[in-house]
Amino acid sequence: MKKLFLTLITILSCFALMAQESEKKGFFLFRNYDKITYDSTYIGRPVGTKWTFKLRTMTLIQKFYTTGDYQDTKFESTLSTGLKPKLNIQVGYKGVAIGGGISFKKLKGIKDQDFDVKLNMYGKKFGFELSLSGILSLSGKYTFDVPGMSEFPLIYDNDTIYIPLPLELDVPEGKVSQTVFNFNFYYAINNKKFSYPAAYTQMFIQKKSAGSLLVGGEFHVNAINIGDTLSGDQLFKFQNVTYGLGVGYAYNFVLFKKMLIHLSALPYIVINSRTVVNNYMEDDYVASSDFPELFIACRGALVYNFNPRWFAGATTQLNWTNFSNNKLITTNSQWQIFAFIGIRL
Repeated sequence: MKKLFLTLITILSCFALMAQESEKKGFFLFRNYDKITYDSTYIGRPVGTKWTFKLRTMTLIQKFYTTGDYQDTKFESTLSTGLKPKLNIQVGYKGVAIGGGISFKKLKGIKDQDFDVKLNMYGKKFGFELSLSGILSLSGKYTFDVPGMSEFPLIYDNDTIYIPLPLELDVPEGKVSQTVFNFNFYYAINNKKFSYPAAYTQMFIQKKSAGSLLVGGEFHVNAINIGDTLSGDQLFKFQNVTYGLGVGYAYNFVLFKKMLIHLSALPYIVINSRTVVNNYMEDDYVASSDFPELFIACRGALVYNFNPRWFAGATTQLNWTNFSNNKLITTNSQWQIFAFIGIRL
């Protein structure tokens, strides 16, 4: 745990040094930060501030469901994580932020291999987010059946055993691994009055209520592997690559001059989606989706500015995807909740 904590601090420190060096060289992410291109009656920035430091708690809830049939086999899996609280640190410089966390289980000395790293930039007009997460705490059920067969031969320890069908397995933690990579971006049409970073990086302050249309894009990679609880072999493999474009809307409500409530939804129409499924030692099944498919990102935030320096609040993000064709249906949802306290410097 100590080694992981020191690694996290080292990464954040390197980011701070690289950010300052990049600014000196005119890196485009920092170039326009100090320019006032917004309506100052709606948006403000505390004078002299470049940095934000946030201490956060993060809770992750992940659910994955798939069902289908391929090469005369039928399968169904339902997996979830339950609540996954973490202690999280985020450092931001002129709107560009990087953060990472350590689970409370690991802080207590309990083994936990889950990880989550984010790099984001929420600018006045344009912003993006890069995230990579690994989840080994999924658990649930897996069902496997072959119509017309009452038993299925399984090679275990060089012996063949016959398992009654349908096969229903409880999948415990540690037998499932999920890796998720996500890249998304947005462009705020009404960027002179509406501030996205006021809700998510707190480098700006929304003074008066305003909303904006959002135009965005998404690139999403999701890979899941389920191991056989008996043989240790791969029982089920799922890999999906999706990208799409979308239009949504966001609104910042300002209450009592110091409180901000943000709500937004950005549905993406999937331009292309490719899924690979391998069901218990069968050949890979490569599937494309039936148009139209949707990827929906919903966000909410509550921010309270005690003064120009100190702030606190909570944010939430729900990502939902659905993939289907005549042989396969999958639904994946990920819900993240952050509570934080921070300072601008």
